[in-house]
Amino acid sequence: MIVAGLIGSLVCGRERWVFFAFAMLAFLPILYFLRDVLKRVRNSQYFLASFKRAVTITIITWSLYPLVWILADGATNVLCARGESIFYTVLDVIAKTVFGFILVQHNANVHYENEPAKKDVSSFL
Repeated sequence: MIVAGLIGSLVCGRERWVFFAFAMLAFLPILYFLRDVLKRVRNSQYFLASFKRAVTITIITWSLYPLVWILADGATNVLCARGESIFYTVLDVIAKTVFGFILVQHNANVHYENEPAKKDVSSFL
């Protein structure tokens, strides 16, 4: 998917839309998989809130990448190179950093039943 988009942005002419269409076809199974996994997790309150947030962020941000590609590299040329770079940077930060933060935050809030009781920090001083 990513490689097809890259090749499409490097190719001149109408062939770029063939690579774009292939990249979008490769994106559909990913969306299906995310939706399918979200359905399976729905019954678990343990994962539901964090997973739902992570999947939503992934679907929204990953769906905006093709939009930026169309606006910048496509026939429209609405975005200049600087605007395209800024847009991709913002999407990358949201798609990776915020996604990772949600997963780490969920893991930090998990209460493990088999975990031994935590000692008071003052006992180490």
